[in-house]
Amino acid sequence: MAAEPQQIPKGQEPSQDDQSMSLIEASAPTQPRPSPRIPTIEELLAAIIEVVEDSGTTSTSVSPLNQEHQQCIVEMEARHNQVVRKASTIWDPFESIRVLWQLFKLALRTHMIRCWIPIYTGLFLLCWYYPIIAYIIFICLRHHILVYDRWGNSKADWIRLPSSKDKPHYLLVVCGSGGHTGEMIRMMDDGVEPHEGTYHRRYAIAYGDQLSYDKVMGFERSLQRRFERSSVSAGSFDIEYFHRGRHVHQSWLTTPFTALACLADIFRILTTAPGPSTVTDDRFPGVIVTDGPGSGFLFLLAAHWLKMWFMVPDDFMQSIFIESWARVNSISLSGKLIDRFCLADVFIAQYKNMSRRGPYTFVGNMVATRPHPNMPV
Repeated sequence: MAAEPQQIPKGQEPSQDDQSMSLIEASAPTQPRPSPRIPTIEELLAAIIEVVEDSGTTSTSVSPLNQEHQQCIVEMEARHNQVVRKASTIWDPFESIRVLWQLFKLALRTHMIRCWIPIYTGLFLLCWYYPIIAYIIFICLRHHILVYDRWGNSKADWIRLPSSKDKPHYLLVVCGSGGHTGEMIRMMDDGVEPHEGTYHRRYAIAYGDQLSYDKVMGFERSLQRRFERSSVSAGSFDIEYFHRGRHVHQSWLTTPFTALACLADIFRILTTAPGPSTVTDDRFPGVIVTDGPGSGFLFLLAAHWLKMWFMVPDDFMQSIFIESWARVNSISLSGKLIDRFCLADVFIAQYKNMSRRGPYTFVGNMVATRPHPNMPV
């Protein structure tokens, strides 16, 4: 901006310097006023999207049908802030001991375990290695019985859920880092129907996996907005955290120790009932869904172990493994382990050439197209 000329008082002659400054200012060209910048189409679209997202995330006025879901969003945000603030990524051995104690109490509630205690005691009094032989025989028989039941269920088009409409079942979704969570969210976004909104969804996320947390919260908010427009309840959800079984580039020598810490968290997630602000009363999940991360194998292995010892009814923790969309010609390591030990009730391949290599169920591309049959969400 040009400086304003100094005012000369009355009765005072202008000096030579003032006259030269006036001549310079008069001869200087006037600068044109800059025209306002016109925003591009990309900037306008970005601004519109930002306004829409902010209005969707900050709005807390929901109908009475979705009050429980809104309460879940508030609780999960507060809990995530606590997890980030406390940096709960270090393995706590006392937490693992507490989980083992909870499993021991859960085992004592089953009639089979209470019957086995005097049997094992009697066998030990006869000979010290008799209980070991009996344990091996029991494990082998129980494993084959569960596998035989899974083979029988695999002949059906889809597994049958244990819960009825009056008592919604409880779904556990295992989220993996990278693109696994993105694939799972896209499949769920296409598979959730309005009449299935009364179900409870639990997400298992690794500590420090901020990307998976953002995707899950964004999906739940969009689900609430979509069901609000249809005047339908979006159900409820919660998020549980676990330690990674193996970090990227981690040595295989230390992997067993981190896997044990991961298993302790997995047993806690599988045997802990959802909170009071949910729509389910079940303690155990009805269905476990995973799509390829290494932690998914540990979840299915822990669920199989709980069933082997009769800690969980056989009609709960039905397992579904969906091979990753990126796997076109070969099965992932998690898929090979799950297939080798027969841990999945339904093993889904998204490419036809993959379904010819084993007893896999081919349903087509579930990421880019609508799944058929619908995912049991």
